[in-house]
Amino acid sequence: MSSHKRLKKKLKRIFKPTIGKLFCFMMLAYFVFTGYQYSTKVNVSYYEVEEGSLVKEHKYSGLILRDEQIFNSEGNGYIYYYVAEGRKAAKGSPIYSIDENGGLMSYISKHSDELNKLNSDKIADIRAEVLNASRSFNAIDFRSIYNIKNTLDAHVTEYASMNIFSSLADELAAAGVSYKQFNSDMTGIFCSYTDGFEALTESDINIDLFDTSKYDKQTVKSGDLVTVGSPAYKLIVDENWKIVFPVTDEDIAEFGNDSTVKINFSDKDFSVKCKLRIIKGTDGRQFGVLDLDSYVIQFTSDRFINFEIVTNDVSGLKIPDKSITSKDFYVVPASYLCTDSNGNQGFYKAVVSGDGTSAQFVMPEIFNLDDDYAYIDCDDEDNLLKPGDYVMPSPDYSASVSLPTKQQAAGVPNESESELESESESLPVESLTESVQTDTESEAGHTESEAVQTAEESEAAETLSESKLAEEDTQSEVQTSSAAEPEHKEGTEESIKQAKPDEATGLYQIAQRMPLKGAYNVNKGYTVFKKVEVLESANGYSIVKKNSSYGLQVYDHIVLDAQSVYDGQLLYR
Repeated sequence: MSSHKRLKKKLKRIFKPTIGKLFCFMMLAYFVFTGYQYSTKVNVSYYEVEEGSLVKEHKYSGLILRDEQIFNSEGNGYIYYYVAEGRKAAKGSPIYSIDENGGLMSYISKHSDELNKLNSDKIADIRAEVLNASRSFNAIDFRSIYNIKNTLDAHVTEYASMNIFSSLADELAAAGVSYKQFNSDMTGIFCSYTDGFEALTESDINIDLFDTSKYDKQTVKSGDLVTVGSPAYKLIVDENWKIVFPVTDEDIAEFGNDSTVKINFSDKDFSVKCKLRIIKGTDGRQFGVLDLDSYVIQFTSDRFINFEIVTNDVSGLKIPDKSITSKDFYVVPASYLCTDSNGNQGFYKAVVSGDGTSAQFVMPEIFNLDDDYAYIDCDDEDNLLKPGDYVMPSPDYSASVSLPTKQQAAGVPNESESELESESESLPVESLTESVQTDTESEAGHTESEAVQTAEESEAAETLSESKLAEEDTQSEVQTSSAAEPEHKEGTEESIKQAKPDEATGLYQIAQRMPLKGAYNVNKGYTVFKKVEVLESANGYSIVKKNSSYGLQVYDHIVLDAQSVYDGQLLYR
């Protein structure tokens, strides 16, 4: 007995409510609820819509043709230039000097620290040259590194020699340093290198000229020893220039001949439009020729150039391809979309009542509207328009039209049901009655059992007739029902022609469905279909039209994989 009391006391202590027990219970409930939420959570990845562009480019390497004039040295000695590489030289202006006895070189070597000081503008020019060289650097073509080095050396020595003649002319004369100065014979862009391509024209083009391993660029820089008749400098005397590059039959088919194209110089970071022509080289190969009339000064130190021809440049909203899906919507002619007195857009639905056909204004959600159709969703139970419903172009039609009858929908001639039923019922009954009467009159001497048998046969025949009529009525109702509820049709060319109003009544029956591309917007915590108009696709992304009605907007959140969800799915619990 005492043990029983002790057990009761122990149980009372265990189940006695306390703050600690209540806290533990609340924690347990929290963990259970959190675990349930985690186990039922929909793991969906999202993507934030942003603006972007897709550019389709064809990369080429071309050969530059320019109007270049080479000028040879007029003396023997060490040459020093007055003009920097890629700068314009005016006709009659000093362009170089020749130190015949080495006095100028000796003076420069003694005062090299002072003379090699460059101002900020010249340092910026050299920095820009290094940047351009790094953009066009090709590890395979190691020869280009030496060309870059020679170009930079030429810049530095030219700037140093320019300092000498601009600021130390009096000191040179006092020190007894003599030199000969020569002026430019014409106006042009100064270059201190030669490569043997100066006289090249379109008629000389062949594929061997594009072998850069054979390219030999000879650069003369200030302080180099020259002889009479050797190349001293050259001038680019015309702003018009050309880029020649090999093309394939596919390129010609895409670009055509004598067309305007947009080319992008990625090394220089700018684009330009120019004319494209197709020529045939001396080896029978086909080449493209780009005619340009500007920017020649940007490429004075280049003979070979890399560029891209832009075939398509599309801007809009950038979204992943896998976020795009397709959904079928019912279509209604756009001419049936009306506006009520409150400014709301919707449709006038034909409703049959005891007083006849009336118009009811309904406002279903519109997912897209183009010149031909409005796209609506009729599959949801809450929608005001259902498949098989009729809409009218205006409420004025309600007094003058009536909905098609079942027989008209099924293709039966316009006769009343009572007449059809009376005719179908009368023929078999009358024939049987006449048969019974004839048999009764001709066989009056038969026994009573035979008469009863005849009556039973008459009743059975009448019952059979009624069952056949009932079966025919059932088949008629099935046909009428199937006509009133038309099956859903996909948006083919033939079905589009069928999606037209009835010419006799002006009514349009909702039956035709058309596909619409779109993505699932999740801004509200559940998936909402938003239509997209794809402009271009490449590399797993698509550019869709921005600022479109019923479509996506910048910074919208969409489902990354459209196949992982369905329309109207709740994502945030």
